Amino acid sequence: MGRSESQMDITDINAPKPKKKQRWTPLEISLSVLVLLLTIIAVTMIALYATYDDGICKSSDCIKSAARLIQNMDASVEPCTDFFKYACGGWLKRNVIPETSSRYSNFDILRDELEVILKDVLQEPKTEDIVAV
Repeated sequence: MGRSESQMDITDINAPKPKKKQRWTPLEISLSVLVLLLTIIAVTMIALYATYDDGICKSSDCIKSAARLIQNMDASVEPCTDFFKYACGGWLKRNVIPETSSRYSNFDILRDELEVILKDVLQEPKTEDIVAV
């Protein structure tokens, strides 16, 4: 049975057209780019935070130096009144300046300690001495 031309037009118009794959709308593209950028920023911030060095020395030598500085302070003195005594008062109380010295500092104390150590090392008898060549 044949169909008339008008029937063909009606069926062609009423027939469901195959759906095209929808493209992303500009809003969806913008949101996707925004999410991607935020993810990159978050990963970068986490990586930077994990490798962040606050610049504070935490070695045993630094801790010893900090303890020595705190020992040399005199916290009982108001720093606005006498800053020198506040900063160095503890050292002045613990260390007597020899009458033979015009100056005396931490370097002099360290030198004296080193001389005592070296004297002990040099005076200690060696049982396992190396044979002279």
